[in-house]
Amino acid sequence: MNDEVAKSLITLNNEFYKNNAESFSNTRQRPWDGWIKLLDQDYFLQLFESKSKLRVLDYACGNLRFEKFLSSAFEDIDFEFYCIDNCQDLMECAKSKFSKNETIEHKSSNASYYCYAYDLLDFAVQSRLDALIKTIPTVDLCVCFGFFHHIPTQDLRKTTLLRLLKACNKNSLLAISFWNFVQNNQTKLKHQTSTMDCLTALKDSNSEIDLRDLDPQDYILGWKNTPGQYRYCHNFDDAQIETLLESVDSLKSCQTHTFRADGKSGFDNIYKVLKVN
Repeated sequence: MNDEVAKSLITLNNEFYKNNAESFSNTRQRPWDGWIKLLDQDYFLQLFESKSKLRVLDYACGNLRFEKFLSSAFEDIDFEFYCIDNCQDLMECAKSKFSKNETIEHKSSNASYYCYAYDLLDFAVQSRLDALIKTIPTVDLCVCFGFFHHIPTQDLRKTTLLRLLKACNKNSLLAISFWNFVQNNQTKLKHQTSTMDCLTALKDSNSEIDLRDLDPQDYILGWKNTPGQYRYCHNFDDAQIETLLESVDSLKSCQTHTFRADGKSGFDNIYKVLKVN
């Protein structure tokens, strides 16, 4: 995939979330099962048992439901949440309205929120993620849920992973989910058909994205059968994730934990939790 196609897919997703923020957020209200499973892991609990204050970076935070979940689960801990997302309408913090590249601060009972409206993928394409990360203090916990499948190309995924590592303190945790929505031939055929239908519709609207431009395991998915609403998604399997992690030298000495959770199958997301040295 070339850079121009990658930029077109990023624009496609930005438009999707801009047009469907309310509808999407309405389907994303309860905590993920994977987050609940995280709380049962010894390595995760050890981080919280050793802290009275915890600094957290949520990269692509959506509607802040992870922050609400975590601060409710650990009411004795004072949290500093640094939350970044491109979709301003998804970030709802004390009913504040976000302006482009504006920081909003808010304080609740046991949590302080610092929310940033940035186009993360645009920053990655322009190699500006270092500058963005430097504006945020290093953290004890860095999470990135429901985002990596929207990152086109392995190079941009590696760039994003490297920047997340730079945001982490020593002995912190980095938790990432990878969407594995193609698990058998039936779901593969379903999403291949969806991709062809979406590309045909996009071509009718003068889009230059073609099936030949996509990388293996790339798909274009619709949303609730709504005409004209499409998003780019990459399907991850275990081998791809291992290849990604192995491409980052600094991760080779990190202790890594893996589990699956979420969706009707209970296996839709592959979680990687890394203890950063």
